[in-house]
Amino acid sequence: MCNYSHNEFKYILDHPIVPSVFYVVCQTTSAVVLWRSEFNGGSKQEFYVQYWRISLSSQAIVSPSILDPGLTSDLQYTVNNLVPETLYIFHIIARNVLGDSFTKSVNCTTDQSRYIICSVLSISFCFTLMS
Repeated sequence: MCNYSHNEFKYILDHPIVPSVFYVVCQTTSAVVLWRSEFNGGSKQEFYVQYWRISLSSQAIVSPSILDPGLTSDLQYTVNNLVPETLYIFHIIARNVLGDSFTKSVNCTTDQSRYIICSVLSISFCFTLMS
């Protein structure tokens, strides 16, 4: 934010603006989280992906710090070791020295576990088993 008075600029630091274009693509045991950075509030910012699965005993997991490469940069983070056929909730935290900003939550369900079995007899064929 910038205020102009008497031929000089005064910068006022603020919380970072919430990331935009936030979405999640779930796969069988992983999820790719994508977002676009926005204004950092006038201070260096970093991001964290926070997620948890829907269950009675599930605790939130937070990614390592992801540094902001700059305004309107597209970023992605892959979460691994997820459970197939499970609903997860994701959101992104943007953090600078003045505090945190949170995206709205996005729900995503991982795919079914699949095993591909291929065989070569007189004709080649493959089929997918769902577990």
